[in-house]
Amino acid sequence: MYSSKNYSKPAVAAEECSTQLKFDWSAINECASGPLGRGLHLRSGEIFQALKNPKPKYVAWIIVNGVHTDAINKRAQTDLLGLICDTYTGPKPDACKKVYEVFNDIYRIPAQPPSCRDDRG
Repeated sequence: MYSSKNYSKPAVAAEECSTQLKFDWSAINECASGPLGRGLHLRSGEIFQALKNPKPKYVAWIIVNGVHTDAINKRAQTDLLGLICDTYTGPKPDACKKVYEVFNDIYRIPAQPPSCRDDRG
């Protein structure tokens, strides 16, 4: 994950992150601030408020398939793409097929997956 000294200013941090990762910030910002983005933000707030077991203690409270655990939260913060790719049961998008190539480009780690991949969660 990308870390920013501007974490308390989400819009600034998001723009820095998109620039760092070579994403089109204007398209992201347009989507996020448009009707779809505002609607998704509202819906996520409703879901967050409805959570009971366990009751959220902080933001961002990571939920995967309706479940929150410390392991899921840690993995989402350190390997979000890997968590998504491992959890998603549909046809794998190209980003999942190339997950280690993407991480190699960003973090300069070996392109071969580690042999203990299943032990990270």
